[in-house]
Amino acid sequence: MLMELFEAANAELDAFLLEKSREKTASIFNREEKPAWPSTPDRNLVLAQDTAVELGRPEDFSTAGLFWTSGSDKTRHGRITLLGPDIPALKDRKIPFGKMVRAVVTGGNPENQYRRYLEMELVRFGLRLEGYMMRGVSQHQREWVRISREALAGGFSFKILGGALIDALMQLDYVKAAEVVFVTSGRNDVSELHRITQKAGRIVAAMEKLSENHIPDCDVCEYQDVCQTIDRMKRNNA
Repeated sequence: MLMELFEAANAELDAFLLEKSREKTASIFNREEKPAWPSTPDRNLVLAQDTAVELGRPEDFSTAGLFWTSGSDKTRHGRITLLGPDIPALKDRKIPFGKMVRAVVTGGNPENQYRRYLEMELVRFGLRLEGYMMRGVSQHQREWVRISREALAGGFSFKILGGALIDALMQLDYVKAAEVVFVTSGRNDVSELHRITQKAGRIVAAMEKLSENHIPDCDVCEYQDVCQTIDRMKRNNA
């Protein structure tokens, strides 16, 4: 299955989380069935003067990634892992930020994997939580978040944000489980997560290139190694 392409990223994420767990720097929450946070029909705009917490702003470092697996052994549904302080402890701070989403998906075929990626990726842009503003650049794996002072005062947290994201992903019929990792512990940990998101990102970029209607010049393509693996898996599943 093409989901095997993310095997290395899955293993590295597991190793990263295990290391942080041993260092006792990770907090783990379980998604609540119905997070009690109001939504808004429109995309939020949080102005600078109304901002209580700013994560991954353009002047700082950020990373955001998404990948999937076919096995629930890699993903504990509803788990929200936080490395670093939670939102209420970040008042008036501007810090580097990392986020990784891992989902369990079923079915699918080589032809629809990239479309599925886009559908899952669009979920994070579709969150409409009051007092939460997110701007992201998928191709650069960046995410910039603002939390309003009103939301902070109301108790907005990564447990609420992660739960809302997981719930939104579960609306897709092929997503059977999902977990989220947030990193606010500093540039070093965000950089470590970024290496994992880069690895997954190269696979997604290769999928995008293969989905385009043109004949690629494989001799000079930077994704040659990934594409050869995708092609082999296509033949194995034919």
